[in-house]
Amino acid sequence: MTTATYKLFRVKNGYCRFAEVSVAVEERTVDEIVDNIRQPIQWGDGEVDRAAHLDWIDAALVGCEDALVFSRAQGIQGSFGIQVQRVRGAEVDTLPEDVRIASFAAVWEALTSGARPLSLDFQDQRWIVQLP
Repeated sequence: MTTATYKLFRVKNGYCRFAEVSVAVEERTVDEIVDNIRQPIQWGDGEVDRAAHLDWIDAALVGCEDALVFSRAQGIQGSFGIQVQRVRGAEVDTLPEDVRIASFAAVWEALTSGARPLSLDFQDQRWIVQLP
């Protein structure tokens, strides 16, 4: 099992964007993406679970699925089990889209062992993800 954490922190046009997602990825016979948030969560550290921020957890799961689709387009084959283990954010600086991108990047890092870093840019109120 490979684990990865991606911390998204950008300030663009005076707006701060922050999210941090930790995932565990392992090869499986079929794809499976689950919320496996470690309990108890550290509220003071910005950690959330389904009870606190269902929208962020759902966004993390969507980001994992997006990462699998992207990885297959980049030639990564196989089926994977992905566990979202930790989601952190800040009420004033985190949107579901930020969590989605952080989980996408964490899964990509786990699948590539960090050998193919992504380029992230925030344009027109949305994230652009590219390979450099």
